[in-house]
Amino acid sequence: MKIVQVITRSDTIGGAQKYVLDVSKGLKKDSHNITIISGSSGVFKEKACNEGIDFYGIDSLKRELSFFDDLKTLMILFGFLLKKRPDIVSLHSIKAGLLGRLACSLTPSTVYFTAHGWSHIRQSKGYKRKLYLQIERYLSKLCRKVICVSKNDMAFAEQVIGIKKDRLCLIQNGVKEIKNKKRALGTVKLVSIVRFQAPKDFDTLLDSLYQIKDKAWELDILGDGTDIAKVRQKINHLGLANKVRLLGFKESVDEYYQNADAVVLISHSEGLPMSLLEGMSCSKLLIASDVGGIDELIIPEWNGFLIPRDDSHYLSMCITAIINSPEIIEQYGANSKLHFDSTYSFEKMYYKLLDLYKEE
Repeated sequence: MKIVQVITRSDTIGGAQKYVLDVSKGLKKDSHNITIISGSSGVFKEKACNEGIDFYGIDSLKRELSFFDDLKTLMILFGFLLKKRPDIVSLHSIKAGLLGRLACSLTPSTVYFTAHGWSHIRQSKGYKRKLYLQIERYLSKLCRKVICVSKNDMAFAEQVIGIKKDRLCLIQNGVKEIKNKKRALGTVKLVSIVRFQAPKDFDTLLDSLYQIKDKAWELDILGDGTDIAKVRQKINHLGLANKVRLLGFKESVDEYYQNADAVVLISHSEGLPMSLLEGMSCSKLLIASDVGGIDELIIPEWNGFLIPRDDSHYLSMCITAIINSPEIIEQYGANSKLHFDSTYSFEKMYYKLLDLYKEE
């Protein structure tokens, strides 16, 4: 099959970019003709090209709204797809999903849009939320299926957005396994792999750590984003600089999972987060906000802790529980791996997606 994947940003690698890259590598390995379309430059483009995947960059494809850039992108996309004539066009992220479905409506390609959390709707209010809902209801008619990566996202799409059930398809995220390395007991090592921008909730995370700053814990945060300077300032203000390390973007993160006792993700909105899935694959205890599809990954007091939104006190209590009872780290981690193996392996996700594509 000739398949085109479209995603907005190429300047960073978040969960959606990792999803597109891993799926594209699988499709290429299985001898499908695969092209990725994204913003023109950045680390995502470099990784795709290093894997030998055809990459087509569009300078005007940006996250921010711009009438002229968006119109230009729409015309370029339409021209490319008309010339390339792919069997499948797979769209990811809000801007690519909007412009891609409009462009594809005038082509014979079969179109799929993957919703990675609906965060633009979940976080909006008032007239903006109503507008987003109306736009998404209309756009859902311009693709064969809207792929949801969690049960929560699928329920939200049907019950809140109003997308018809026959337009929806559930294919839960999956990741490749990261081999675990057993750690000696001692200072509890936490790791958080995130993008430094909304909807991530650094205030709740750092406030909770401040409440237990004298206890035996350390936190490594990996990632980049627009809010990193603001987060660093708060870390210094709270006197946590000797315990919280900002390590920036890392191409390879396996060793950070392996060297951690628990994976932490505190956020106001999520789909089915890749960082938690990677932590599960590496047999790690999970601590994360009770938002989006996270309650599908964490079974409280079995493989981790679900944190109510904005509840820094409860978060600090959960971290303290790990410090006081370190034996649960290995027990909960083993349970995470069982849960991962049963449902969330990359192979399970990939072959469900491939079966869907073959139906076109």
